[in-house]
Amino acid sequence: MVGKNDCGQTGHPAKPREEDGRGGRRARFKTFQGNIASTGLGDRVRVLREFSMPALVQLMKEMEGQSALGFDFVYIDGSHRADDVLMDAEMAWRMAKNGALLVFDDYEWNQAREGTISHPKGGIDAFLTVHDGEYAVISCGYQVMIKKLVGQRLGLSFASADSQLS
Repeated sequence: MVGKNDCGQTGHPAKPREEDGRGGRRARFKTFQGNIASTGLGDRVRVLREFSMPALVQLMKEMEGQSALGFDFVYIDGSHRADDVLMDAEMAWRMAKNGALLVFDDYEWNQAREGTISHPKGGIDAFLTVHDGEYAVISCGYQVMIKKLVGQRLGLSFASADSQLS
């Protein structure tokens, strides 16, 4: 299917995540590193230990004028706020290559009321509506996976923006 957000509730149970502080984050990061190492593709993964917006801006600046760079796979998970999810998705989308896979986590999250700013579904739905016709839905449940059908469009020129600020 191309476009149209047909991601309805499918009854998948939500994945509760305990608030486990710094020790839990360290353990998850260690697991992440182990998973990446086990693929044999660790040289293709770059970790930016930064909040998503500054990291995405940094990556966009690096990609400006370098058409060979771009994302093949994007996994959006972190903040559950709808506006944060929408911003992360839009920034990553612009840098994703044609054919890239984007995965949104927590579409059916049950820790906040759906339809509020505190639930990611609104941001995901808004993104899918704006980009209708530019993706194919691969799967939809607790996670939504789409395949991008259009090329990169950075749409920003940091050089001109930086010079205007000086």
